[in-house]
Amino acid sequence: MYHLLMLSRLLLSLLVLSLTACAHTRVNETSLSRAPRENVSIPRQDEDKPSGENQTTSSELNPSAPRSIETAAQQFLMEYRAPDEIEEDWKAWINRGGSEVWDRPGLTRAQRSIATISIMSVLRDEHTLRVHIESGLANGLTRLEISEVIMHTAVYAGVPQALRSMRIARGVFARLDGASSQ
Repeated sequence: MYHLLMLSRLLLSLLVLSLTACAHTRVNETSLSRAPRENVSIPRQDEDKPSGENQTTSSELNPSAPRSIETAAQQFLMEYRAPDEIEEDWKAWINRGGSEVWDRPGLTRAQRSIATISIMSVLRDEHTLRVHIESGLANGLTRLEISEVIMHTAVYAGVPQALRSMRIARGVFARLDGASSQ
């Protein structure tokens, strides 16, 4: 119950912060509707693509480039396969749900990444936090902005949690730096 209260406070604080930032910058409706994203498409169940067809993403061409949420979703679906009897429905459900949330108007992908990083940090979901830190970079967040979001969670979810999240962010940044130096 305490964590839910803290999560609610954190989300309210982030919403106020985001709305304040939007009020201080001139943002037209088109820039809010969709942020630019990588040339990655998530195959839908109704598309005429053979299953298992390989798609090349910019993160495959450049391993130091952060993965988009779409690329991360494809990796998730490969790692967490459903039983064969329901696998196609599972993939369609994950893809549809992700697209319906991440492509909605009203928040940019960077703003959605801020909210998601905050939530995953507070919930201590380390694997998903790694994915969304990297996707946040792909969505235009800077390393400083991601670190500030994590620092902000310390006030509401505690310093030990923020220390774990900072360690995860540092690991993601180091992995990307290591890939770029190779």
